[in-house]
Amino acid sequence: QPDARFDVVRSVDQLLHAIEWGPMPHRILLHRGPAAAHVGPEAAQEEFFLLLRLTRALLDRRPEHELRLVHAHVERDGETRPECAAAGAFARVVGLEKPAFRFSAVTVVRRPDIGLGVEAAELLAEFARPDREAEVRHDGGLRSARRLRPLGDEPAVGGTPVRVRPGGVYLITGGLGSLGLVFARELARQAPITLVLTGRRSL
Repeated sequence: QPDARFDVVRSVDQLLHAIEWGPMPHRILLHRGPAAAHVGPEAAQEEFFLLLRLTRALLDRRPEHELRLVHAHVERDGETRPECAAAGAFARVVGLEKPAFRFSAVTVVRRPDIGLGVEAAELLAEFARPDREAEVRHDGGLRSARRLRPLGDEPAVGGTPVRVRPGGVYLITGGLGSLGLVFARELARQAPITLVLTGRRSL
């Protein structure tokens, strides 16, 4: 947009400070680049808590408009980095729990014949997309999205189906959130039971 304002910060601490004390943003592009401070499980844990801090800071401001956050990372050596997988899982859960917070984790595959200007344009275009894809991949000008495929009623191969005891009492912590309600409906569908839903919010 011609009248759009862009603020650039170079560290997570600067970003958190801007969110806490500056104007409430509508869109945030968090570009993590090809390098990570840690590798392996440590990297995934670090990224998860970074995103958790960022999400809490945004929600603490109680925004009255829809928020869009694009978490971009560059694929390294053709393998999915642990911190990238963590960002994708986090984005999927946030989208279910907080529908007004549209969070996308975008993997970028850099090609020598495609300049950084094209990469930047593709990432900025994510803000204008009407879909709610949580995990997206850009590779050589092609955009793909990871989606969950619904399973049938049959149990997974080698898996054990969850058995609900008729007349039983089931406690679901976090049961007032979107995911908690999904589990509650599924349990109630299987048998006549008593459900106890707890959460941090008052009814």
